[in-house]
Amino acid sequence: DQGAGQLSSEGTLASSLFIQLIPPIPGKSNLVSWWWMDEGKGSRAGDSISNQIGSLYGLTDWSLDSIKGSSLSFQNIGDYADLGKPWDSNLSAPTWSNNLFSLNFWFRRSEEGFNWSTEQVSNVMLSLGNEENSSLQLGTKGSSLELFLKTSGKAFRTSMTAGIQNNKWHFVTVCY
Repeated sequence: DQGAGQLSSEGTLASSLFIQLIPPIPGKSNLVSWWWMDEGKGSRAGDSISNQIGSLYGLTDWSLDSIKGSSLSFQNIGDYADLGKPWDSNLSAPTWSNNLFSLNFWFRRSEEGFNWSTEQVSNVMLSLGNEENSSLQLGTKGSSLELFLKTSGKAFRTSMTAGIQNNKWHFVTVCY
């Protein structure tokens, strides 16, 4: 409420409070990480399942341009969010399976850039790797999604027509 408190003898401004309720999700106990990316400020992002804390690097910042709440905005090539290792809250230890996983996220590309990773993936928006030299990269080229996967010494690359457009939100699911 406006004027509910004071700072240096001046009344406070009106404020609002947003409480987000997480709907019941079948299989939620099987999730390793769930990053809402809804902090809206600061240089850290929190995992809502394991309380793992990720860090934002470069000019990565929070944006109100999102599907719901806030999102991350990457201004320059090389900006990123390091979310650390996947964490299993039931085991209280990092865990990851190269043989079985899925990723789901929303993204919006403001423009198609002309940059490539060392694996020749264009406009990388997701890059994962581990100590066993397994890696996954997902990027966009034109209206297509590009995927690079390397595990057990074997590498696989594909491009999929996906109707990617600039300044439009897209939802991606990767299952392996």
